[in-house]
Amino acid sequence: ELFDISSIQQSMRARPGPEALKTVLYQEVTRYNVLLSHIRKSLGNLRNAVTGFAAITPNLEEIMTALLEYKVPRSWSMAYPSTKPLGSWINDLQLRIRQIRLWIDYGIPNVFWLS
Repeated sequence: ELFDISSIQQSMRARPGPEALKTVLYQEVTRYNVLLSHIRKSLGNLRNAVTGFAAITPNLEEIMTALLEYKVPRSWSMAYPSTKPLGSWINDLQLRIRQIRLWIDYGIPNVFWLS
């Protein structure tokens, strides 16, 4: 599920904390929204292509090949660089999204994930 940036900005305005860290949160939310949208779209397009409802483009072929080899498709690595295999990368992505959600729900974290 994508983050609702406008409601996040509205709720964060009322909270105390450095504006610079709020800006970092907005940037992260935007970056992950782009990534999640791209993953959702490319998987939907791949499903349509595999079932015969759409043509397989070179980009979809690259995604399909990477997934079959348990690798992260190159087009998905736009949000952050990683050399992890697909399963570990997905777990990492889930942890990153969870950290952002905790930040949104409970305020600025005591510890930040740097990468």
